[in-house]
Amino acid sequence: MKLNTETAYTERLKKVEEQTRELLVRLPPILLYHHSGHTLDSELGVASMANKISLLEKISYQERELIVTAAYLHDLGYLEQHHKNEAIGARMAGEILPGFGYTANEITEVGNMILATEVPTNPKNHLQEILCDADVDNLGRDDFFVQNENLRREIGIENKIAWYKGSIHFLEGHRFYTPSSRALRDEGKLRNLQELYALVGGRI
Repeated sequence: MKLNTETAYTERLKKVEEQTRELLVRLPPILLYHHSGHTLDSELGVASMANKISLLEKISYQERELIVTAAYLHDLGYLEQHHKNEAIGARMAGEILPGFGYTANEITEVGNMILATEVPTNPKNHLQEILCDADVDNLGRDDFFVQNENLRREIGIENKIAWYKGSIHFLEGHRFYTPSSRALRDEGKLRNLQELYALVGGRI
């Protein structure tokens, strides 16, 4: 993650990033979407986007640190299983964070943010909304179709038309929670949806 003066990059968060990098290299190679770059990419990874959205939403420095912490750790559950991995990630956060000086209340907050990313998402507060938006930021980006294809291959669905139709249902039902993410990505998400319609021959 590129560092700058606006990054909530405390010493303990630096330790979280280092621990995350060490752990995510163990992810199975079948994870073509949920690979380490999904979390750690310096510009578009979930941790970087969580920091960016937090800045745009003007939340406190302390809360931003917790959101970025949760972003780093949110996919650790994939080290054990693909489906329903969020609870595993929250558990692993609870095992890792005490050693880095996080309080019990902070660890609970981080764990709840990770749990909130389970689809269908149902965030209960602003911090959880920011992480959920960062996790699917690609829905409104130019790299959507590259990432969508990686996810299809990761899941193992062969029928591309069926996959595109499922993607249409997902995008039609999705709404970014924060005003900042809607401003950043709604226009791109609509373009991606229109291209999906074209791929399946129109609206379904």
